[in-house]
Amino acid sequence: MAKKKKFSLASAILMVICVVFVAEAAPIVASMGNSQYVWWLILIVLFLVPYGLISSELSTAFPDEGGLYDWVKTAFGKKWGTRVSWYYWVNFPIWMGSLAVLFPLVINFLIDPSGADSLGMAPSIAIALAFVWMVVGISLFKVSDSAWVMNAGAAIKVGLALLLLVLGLVTFVNNGFVGATDFTWESFAPFSELTLPGIVLGLGALTIILFNFMGFEVMSSVSSEMEDPQKQLPIAIVAGGIAIAAVYIISSFGIGVAIPADEVAADLGIVDAVNYMAGADVFWLVVVAGVLFLITLFGNMVSWSYGVNYVAAYGAKNGDMPRPFAKMRKGNEDMPLGAPVINGIVASVIVVIGVALPYISAEADAMFWAFFSLSIITLLMSYVPMFPAWLKLRRSHPEVARPYKVPGGKVLNRLFAFVPVVILVVTIVLSLFPAPVNALTDEDVQAYAQAAVEEGVTEDEAYVLAALKEVPAEGQDAFVEAIVANGMGEADALLLASELAPANGELYWASTSFGETAPTLIGVILAVVGGEAMVALLARRQKGDPQAKAGQGISADTQQPEGAVAAQEGEQGL
Repeated sequence: MAKKKKFSLASAILMVICVVFVAEAAPIVASMGNSQYVWWLILIVLFLVPYGLISSELSTAFPDEGGLYDWVKTAFGKKWGTRVSWYYWVNFPIWMGSLAVLFPLVINFLIDPSGADSLGMAPSIAIALAFVWMVVGISLFKVSDSAWVMNAGAAIKVGLALLLLVLGLVTFVNNGFVGATDFTWESFAPFSELTLPGIVLGLGALTIILFNFMGFEVMSSVSSEMEDPQKQLPIAIVAGGIAIAAVYIISSFGIGVAIPADEVAADLGIVDAVNYMAGADVFWLVVVAGVLFLITLFGNMVSWSYGVNYVAAYGAKNGDMPRPFAKMRKGNEDMPLGAPVINGIVASVIVVIGVALPYISAEADAMFWAFFSLSIITLLMSYVPMFPAWLKLRRSHPEVARPYKVPGGKVLNRLFAFVPVVILVVTIVLSLFPAPVNALTDEDVQAYAQAAVEEGVTEDEAYVLAALKEVPAEGQDAFVEAIVANGMGEADALLLASELAPANGELYWASTSFGETAPTLIGVILAVVGGEAMVALLARRQKGDPQAKAGQGISADTQQPEGAVAAQEGEQGL
């Protein structure tokens, strides 16, 4: 009998990078400017470190396919297990469908960077659906058989980050700082102003960065395919976490020094950033970056699919998710079939809506992207019970061997458990709250333009004007020199003012911003109602279905205590 293929330590580290590092988020993080570095430091200390350490302990003490669902269920009971598995699952097909919509957008840009629609609606839908069902198809095979996809995805992500850094530094050497980064002490402040709108706007960084941290617990779901999970899991999580923080920082720095914060398209992300910095003269490099970017999207979805599919299937086996999720492949009972197929169906609906809506209504397109944030919020909601569950399992299951144990005494452990929960709750609330905007009138712009004419402009501002007027690179230095030496005309000043003056406006909340968040709020309400309905329905079914009561809690093959007693303890403990 052939030896069963196992996941190596190197592959485990690369899988952590592939799962957690979200390449398409790098330009969004860069748009925060220098304040991102302060927020990175704060959240690495207060969230990433405790999250990584706790994930390591739980993954090695309870290395089962249920992962996050199993930990919460064993600590707090079946109802909380159902809630976690539901929120953990529901985010994935929406996220996959949204990324699938990016595929034809990127391909269309590579064909015609002018923005013209070269593909059309039907081919775009076909390309996006092919992406979805290729992810579904690969997820039907063991993760050890698909390691090359995730290894390649991780390597490409690191390569793209380094490319962004190099291009950013080259742009800086040639043109100086023309991006979001100006390296004044004020630019590093986490809050632009100490008012309620300013604080809310600054805290918006939590949503962006926390989403970029999620995924360590996915490794527990594939622990059965590792050579030595007790040793490999903590090393993979710690090494991967350090690598991910470094990759995010260097990629966002490269973008930040070279591109104004509002010049990178949110949907095209890295591809648009490379195009901005490389230019038409080396468009082949943009094409290469675009192809590699598409591969990273594919690898990201494949790696996440394993964790989500295992959790959903495992929850369904234990009666905590609908029965169709429990269906396994014939001839390969270790691999879920129902969960990935359901993911594909839901994502396909999202794809058709997401691709078709822009051809119908621009407002409908905005509504689709607003619902995309629903996937982020539901994902964050699934993590909230994980941290207190870790403390609960310390008390309720002290006899379980813990090859790795989070260091520190009671005070530090409580901080590790509850500070991340506070951060998650604040992030979820802020994600449902509209971000403030700048109150800038035409008179403000006129005043800014007049000051620019009277006092001249800095070289940085002159380069912004050169970019706005699309002055060729070889002529920009002379253009900037003339502006700085001789001042500028009123028309140029107004153009520059319209680009730079909004940063000087007073922050406030507009009525339109509340309307933009309404679809997300409605989606969250529906997700919560759906989750609670599922909890009630499954609880009622289990009362009259003895088969649904079987197999509860952590599986026997991990040699852990049965979860039924722990579940009862958890219901009382909560």
